[in-house]
Amino acid sequence: MFNNVATIITKEYILQHVSEEQIFQRYLGLEPVERGTFVNPLRPGDHNPGCNFYINERGTWKFKDYAAKYNWDCFNVVEYVYGYTFKEALIRIAIDFNLINGSASVLTRSIQGRTKKATQEIRIKRRSWTKEDYAIWAKFYITPERLEFFKVYPLQHAWFLEGNILLDAYYYKYQDPCFAYHFGDYEYKLYFPLRTQGKFIHINSSILQGYTQLPKEADNFLFTKAFKDVMCIDVFSREFDLYSAAPMAETIVVSDELFSDIYNRFDNIGTLFDFDRTGITLTRKYVEKFKTTSYFFNTSFRGTLFGKPKIKDFADYLMYNGIDKTKRLIEQFITLKQHDGEAF
Repeated sequence: MFNNVATIITKEYILQHVSEEQIFQRYLGLEPVERGTFVNPLRPGDHNPGCNFYINERGTWKFKDYAAKYNWDCFNVVEYVYGYTFKEALIRIAIDFNLINGSASVLTRSIQGRTKKATQEIRIKRRSWTKEDYAIWAKFYITPERLEFFKVYPLQHAWFLEGNILLDAYYYKYQDPCFAYHFGDYEYKLYFPLRTQGKFIHINSSILQGYTQLPKEADNFLFTKAFKDVMCIDVFSREFDLYSAAPMAETIVVSDELFSDIYNRFDNIGTLFDFDRTGITLTRKYVEKFKTTSYFFNTSFRGTLFGKPKIKDFADYLMYNGIDKTKRLIEQFITLKQHDGEAF
């Protein structure tokens, strides 16, 4: 499936080259021994020797802190020290012990989309859709057919490929599903809908999400902030001749060449970004550079008094208010395709 892949970074691979004792020594500062108690060096305010090492029934060294109720193997220590996930900890160990060709920059680019620049590619393995997967999208009125049209897939496994090194990026967990947005040959964005942080991983910031699904020409177009919003707006595209696309991040202004292409295909062009500092700043850049019309879900939509839900974008509005009310909202700004009159 993958050409010239020398190594998949796994727990088993690491332990073939580095011992648990070496990992504990490097990151905890203690060498495992079966007798004696220790002060936990990761809790410098505690001077009580309330920790010990032991070997469990699987033959794995464990470090137990009775006061803090930690019961760690060597990989848990690395997760704790750096605030990493398990997969991130594997990459950290592999780099620090020179098990892969590269440097810490590999880790920096690889972890949970935390960086903005990268040179590697993403590889994925899909899995079958479940009713729970569809339910995540159904609340936004995004149907299985629309997911197929926009090339959205549930994932079993995802990797970063840099040179001949394959690094784990994700493995499926029921409580942490991941979906891939597919934009072309090995061009993906990974979306983690249930996470509160690190919700996206992507490599190529120049992609305009939804661009390949746009018609050759139409009346109305919106630059919006997320691919989910693009799919929600598409629910109304045929009725209002309204289409949209989204930059890969809320700080990106599309290139002059790409905007020129949009300008020549659509009569009316606007922006619909979040009504926050980032969204307002980005809107101003589009207005100043391209003279676009700007729209927001402003403070009248964002209040939480009297039970009104907090709405920050098109997807939220559709989820909370449904198809008919969203149509009435659109009609305030756009004329139906079959009607004469100005759009927007």
